[in-house]
Amino acid sequence: MKLNAVLKWTIYVTIFAIPFLALIIANGVLLPNLFFPFITGKNFLFRALVEIGGGAWIILALRDKQYRPKFSWLLPLITALVVVMAIVDCFSPNVFKSFWSNFERMEGWVTLVHLLIFFIVLGATLTTEKLWRRWFMASIGASVLVAGWGVFQVLGFSWAPIHQGGVRVDSTLGNASYLAIYMVFNIFLTLYLLLHAKERWQYALGGAVVLLEAVVLYFTATRGAILGILGGLLLTGILIIIFDRSQPRLRKVSIGTVVVVAIIVVAFFGLRSASFVQKSDVLSRFANISLTDTTTASRFIIWQGAWKGFLQRPLGWGQESFNYVFNANYSPQLYNDEQWFDRAHDIVFDWLISGGIFGFLIYFSLPVVFLWYLWKKSGLSPSEKSLLTGLLAAYFFNNLFVFDNITSYIPYFGLLAYIHVRAGKPSRWHFTISPDMGAYVVAPIALIVTIAAVYFVNVPGALASYDLVQAISSQSSLSDNINYFNDALSPRTMGTSEVREQLVQIASELPSNTSVDASTTLEFVNLAAGQMAIQLAQTPEDARYQVFMGSFLDSVGEPSSAIPYFQKALQLSPGKQSILFGIGSSQIALGDYTDALATFKTAYEEAPAYTDALNYYAAAAIYDGNQALANQLLATLGTSTPSDTEFIQAYLTVKNYPMLAATLEAAVAADPADIQDADLLVEVYLVMGQKQNAINEINAIVALNPTLASQAASLIAEIKAGTLPTPQL
Repeated sequence: MKLNAVLKWTIYVTIFAIPFLALIIANGVLLPNLFFPFITGKNFLFRALVEIGGGAWIILALRDKQYRPKFSWLLPLITALVVVMAIVDCFSPNVFKSFWSNFERMEGWVTLVHLLIFFIVLGATLTTEKLWRRWFMASIGASVLVAGWGVFQVLGFSWAPIHQGGVRVDSTLGNASYLAIYMVFNIFLTLYLLLHAKERWQYALGGAVVLLEAVVLYFTATRGAILGILGGLLLTGILIIIFDRSQPRLRKVSIGTVVVVAIIVVAFFGLRSASFVQKSDVLSRFANISLTDTTTASRFIIWQGAWKGFLQRPLGWGQESFNYVFNANYSPQLYNDEQWFDRAHDIVFDWLISGGIFGFLIYFSLPVVFLWYLWKKSGLSPSEKSLLTGLLAAYFFNNLFVFDNITSYIPYFGLLAYIHVRAGKPSRWHFTISPDMGAYVVAPIALIVTIAAVYFVNVPGALASYDLVQAISSQSSLSDNINYFNDALSPRTMGTSEVREQLVQIASELPSNTSVDASTTLEFVNLAAGQMAIQLAQTPEDARYQVFMGSFLDSVGEPSSAIPYFQKALQLSPGKQSILFGIGSSQIALGDYTDALATFKTAYEEAPAYTDALNYYAAAAIYDGNQALANQLLATLGTSTPSDTEFIQAYLTVKNYPMLAATLEAAVAADPADIQDADLLVEVYLVMGQKQNAINEINAIVALNPTLASQAASLIAEIKAGTLPTPQL
């Protein structure tokens, strides 16, 4: 039985460590610095812990029947979800990514399998209420530490920066939305444990935890989660009032909760225009909610595209494939939004796209079966049932506007496992292996399989993530960066596409960097070109990589080679102005000004309110010699001399010096500290023979940069003497 004890404690260590993964940041402090440190560290460790705990559980379950899983319909449903998603993923436009995901998300089929194992191990080993309460306490304890770090961010400590920028607290999760739903889970779990409190100190401690987490939730300014928890508490209160007549005090508290929530909602609605609300970074986000605000309007457009994508492939696109749907059904009205959405930001459409109708129905059967078991089979009190129902409602309401991540999956699947244990029937599997077979046959095999799983599922990806961080960081020599890129690219891992993206971006910048020698630049460019060719061969229907290749070729001086890639991208994502911009820019680089004008006109007409499109169109008119059209377009902006770079370059290219001077004058007035524009303006004045204007501009430069006085004096003397050569622009 000694082996059984070792196995049991191995499992307990892994499953009780999992809630504390919320604290993990792979930023080089306690863990190596990994790409997407808030995502990769948590996920790699989650997978490893599940693999270790799962391996130990298999041996223990074979040796001791009390650790075999119970039966509830939740278990076959989750298993069916894993099987169905495996089938759908096999027909994905990017099968590799559907199974493995990438560093940014780390979901895919691999994570779904680990969640199934996590569910099974929890349900088979946490078999008593005492153990479950301890696991909930572990989750709450971790959340207190996470919330504490969030408080430091609220207080503005320099050593606790908000990682997303702005004012929305993200703590150790690196994303305010992720933190918000994590707080929602743990607030409800704390309230759930408080139902069993008997001592005053327990009420005081629990109340303090709820208050702390509620404060942090508020400062995430995540509308879905905050509205979700208000709705969840309202639903909980109503259910307790209706169904729990055995606890008069709790019913009074519930009545108070319902009244307070109602007052908060009504009062806020009445005061939404008040100055203190509009001046608040948090409250103003709620006050400005409407069907026409930018975020909401964008979501509706994206969901319409998602619905079209579902109708195109009702059996599903596979996990991590929403980008194909988004690109194919892109709306030009999304010009101010993220151009490469990989999620619908809605749990309904995300599952319709990834799993199709069957994956969708199975996934959404889980909360239905959960509620049925909760209310009919769990043996919990009406108040406990009400609270868990409120939690489920808050969770799913939040997910109507965002998407899951590992720190929300863990408590959700933990909750499913809890009800599975409470309502499930004992296992009917009575086969048991002998102690010797367990110790000398099964255990070694399971150990080997576990070690192999931990290594092959996690280590190559983690090493690639580490190498990528080194590759994009400052090294003593760019040759070291190239070596790190090569290490990150071999072997192929879940993050290989992201490595290639970073490689191409760096390689694109090197040709214009005069401090880098030509041989190193060529080595980078050749490596990037080769890797992008491989990427395009692997994902030929992904518009994003067509654009990456086109932009890369354009930046290294191959605009004619870039255009076919941009055109392919446009076929895959019609109407996307950013792709048209790439085509038009390459055409201008080739001197095909008439074609460029037609291209930018198309981009402009897709969404005339898009200022960038208008600017590019007007600049193209200048290149094509149609100043009248440019003036007509610019009139809509209320200026004839916009200071944008594209206009400066256009006038410079066509040698329209009067308009170039006027444009540069506007640019210098807008940013007097920009010496580059001021220097160019001096040269333009000299070309135009306006020596006094040139001298005046030089003096203006010196006034802002006194250290240039001596050099400026010599220059002015040459201008006055007529010995300074006229610039050849």
